Amino acid sequence: MPSYKLTYFPIRGRAEHLRVLFAYAKVDYVDNRIPKEEWEKLKPTTPFGQLPVLEIDGVQVEQSIALARHLAKQFGLDGKDDLERLQADVFVAHLEDLRASFTPLLKEQDPEKKKEILAKLQAEVFPSFFEKLEKRVAKNGFSAGKSILWSDIVLATFLEALIIKNVLGDDFATKYPSLIRVKDSVYNTPQVKAYLDKRPHTDI
Repeated sequence: MPSYKLTYFPIRGRAEHLRVLFAYAKVDYVDNRIPKEEWEKLKPTTPFGQLPVLEIDGVQVEQSIALARHLAKQFGLDGKDDLERLQADVFVAHLEDLRASFTPLLKEQDPEKKKEILAKLQAEVFPSFFEKLEKRVAKNGFSAGKSILWSDIVLATFLEALIIKNVLGDDFATKYPSLIRVKDSVYNTPQVKAYLDKRPHTDI
């Protein structure tokens, strides 16, 4: 088994699905959480000037989704055949599309305008998007098959962040029970619960 060192800020952000993936697979790694004040000094030493970076036997690799796909393959969590692997890739691609829709909300500084952007997302983007994912998960059992894959872990950490930020609405669990079931299935496994119990507290 290779040695792994994951470097990211002391938040969940774009590295949390990797941390949960390691926990779920019961694979040891170094969780290197650097203070933001150290970032400017570290930045020139990273491959693309961005985090997270995963060192695999000392080789630095960036891009969190590509890293998750690679780790899933190493850990046997990428799917049982080519079609299932494709479906997992597609599911994560949809989540990344939704994540991109939050960019205007994150960039906006005016509180009232932020409320307007969020209201538009809740009214025009979320319903169609989550209804489609709900139907897919309800049909398959999980995001791309009958058991937890890396795409389910990405979904779980993504939903957790949105729930913490309180942007999904109080009736989300009622409307989309299959999506919540996937999140709970990931987070209720003993090895992931053990990670969550010792995880440093952060908002996101």
